[in-house]
Amino acid sequence: FLLTLLIITPLRLSSTQPPQPSISIPVENLESLQLFSNLSTCSSLRRYASDNGLGTQPPLVAQLAAYVARFLSADWRANVRALSATVPDTMAMLCGCTPSAEDVCSRDERLLAALKANDDSAIQLNDMLVTAVETRNSDLRIYNERRQRELDNDEKRLQHFGSAMVGIVGPSNKFVVDQVILSLKALGFRRAADMVAEQAVIMGLWGRSDQRPTSTYIANIEARPWWGDAEERFPELMSGLGEIEGKGKLKREVWDYVKS
Repeated sequence: FLLTLLIITPLRLSSTQPPQPSISIPVENLESLQLFSNLSTCSSLRRYASDNGLGTQPPLVAQLAAYVARFLSADWRANVRALSATVPDTMAMLCGCTPSAEDVCSRDERLLAALKANDDSAIQLNDMLVTAVETRNSDLRIYNERRQRELDNDEKRLQHFGSAMVGIVGPSNKFVVDQVILSLKALGFRRAADMVAEQAVIMGLWGRSDQRPTSTYIANIEARPWWGDAEERFPELMSGLGEIEGKGKLKREVWDYVKS
C-alpha cells in the first residue's frame, strides 16, 4: 500500500502544477503577458487582464487580442506552433477573444471544417503562398496562376485563405485577411466575417472594416476627385466642374473636354 501511494502521489502532484509559459510578450508599464502552450490564448489574455486589475470587458480584451496578434505576426507560423494553438483557439483570438467571438468563431463546426486544408493540393497551394509572400518574384506569378485556376468557388477560397491566415501567414497580410472576410460572407458566416474585419481594424490594417484596400493604406486621407496639380493642369475642366456643382449633370463643354 505504501509503495503504491509513493508511486501515485507524484503523478497527482504533477497534474496540479501550473502551466508553463511558452511565449512572453512585453507590455508597457505592466508585467509581461505570458502565453501558455496548454491554455488557449484567449484564456491567457483574460487571466492576465484580471490579474493586473484591467477588468475583462470585451473592448479591452479585443485590444489585448489585437496586440498579441501583432506581436505573434513577427513569426506567426513558429509562434503558433510554440503555443500548440488549435484552429478554434486561433480563430477566437482573431475574432477578438470576447465570449461572443468564441461562440461565433471557435464553436461553429461547419466554419472550422471549412478552414482546414485537408488534401495535398490545398497544402501545396498554402506552401506556394508562403513562398510567394516571402520572395515576391516569379514565385508570386506562379502562385497567382495556380490560385486562379484552382480556387473556383467560395468553399475552396475560404479553405485556402482561412487555413493560411490561421496557421501560416497570420493576420498581418492584408490580401489574405481580406479574402478570408469576403469568402466568409459569401458562405453565410457574416458575423465571423465582421469580427475578423473589426479585429483587423484594431490591429491597424485598415481604418474602417468596410473599406479594405489591399495595397497601400494611408490613414486620414481625404476624398477628392483629383489630386496633385489638377487645378493647374486642367483649368478648364476644373472650372467647369465648379460651375456644375449641385446641378446633377455635366455641361456640354465640360463633357466635350473630358472626351477629348
